[in-house]
Amino acid sequence: MLLIRDEEGYGGAMKALISGLALGLVGTAALAEPATIEYTLSLGFLGARVAQVEGRAEIGSERYLIETASRNAGVFLALGRGQTLRASGRVEAEGRLASELFTSRAEGGFSPRSVEVKWLPDGTAEAVTVPPPEEDEREAVPRWLTIGTVDLYAAGFSRLIRRNGVEPCAGRVQVFDGRRRYDIEIKAGGDDALKPAAGAVYVGPAKRCLIDIHPVAGYRRGYVEKAREHPRPSNQLWLTPTRDGRFWLPVRLEMEAWWGRGVAHLNRAVIDGSDVLTVLAQVATPSEGDQDQPKVPR
Repeated sequence: MLLIRDEEGYGGAMKALISGLALGLVGTAALAEPATIEYTLSLGFLGARVAQVEGRAEIGSERYLIETASRNAGVFLALGRGQTLRASGRVEAEGRLASELFTSRAEGGFSPRSVEVKWLPDGTAEAVTVPPPEEDEREAVPRWLTIGTVDLYAAGFSRLIRRNGVEPCAGRVQVFDGRRRYDIEIKAGGDDALKPAAGAVYVGPAKRCLIDIHPVAGYRRGYVEKAREHPRPSNQLWLTPTRDGRFWLPVRLEMEAWWGRGVAHLNRAVIDGSDVLTVLAQVATPSEGDQDQPKVPR
């Protein structure tokens, strides 16, 4: 994930969400068969690539395990080399993911930063962070506020399970990342057509989602009030289904952060050994002289 040092909360949460949403390659309601997912995601700023994420997920009928490693590039190297993250838990009814353990560790940077979160049988979560909240100019998230939360990956999966007739760009999920507690709200933004862009693999019809982060607790002092007084524009995510209709692919994400507008592209998506993104891109890209774009399947 791209949890590099940046403005408190909003930008960091959105970059973290990139990996969670890139793992929205889950199938119908509850997976009848295990699935192995591998992907590559790139983040660009002002036309230059500043970070790349490599991820792998193993999703079964009862358990999930997700691991990612991000690597910064260009000007972002000043913020550290990157970060490694790991999440695991249960797969419940209708494909919902129930978090059990989430860990992250930053590489390089100005000082060591790490997180370990465990979800307990009583429904709450406890976290151990380096540095601890009192040394990071923030207050610890109260235990009662962690009830009903999930990790970042589970948040992405839960919103992107494809079910016939169900809008994927709808809902609100409660997230606890070990330091901060926030809600991710997703709303429908209508059908769209993605045009060729630097770093993009997919060109063609897509469903647009609007994403907002609502801070709740665990932020640096004064941030929540500032965020409420000066809300930012919604971030945008574009989804398109695979050819067989089993999966949503999050092919593009645009987000706002303190350093400006970032754009993330899904560059590789392999499900059980099949390159689903390249095949989809070849089908979706119109041939020369073809002015008609197919509609996004519902």
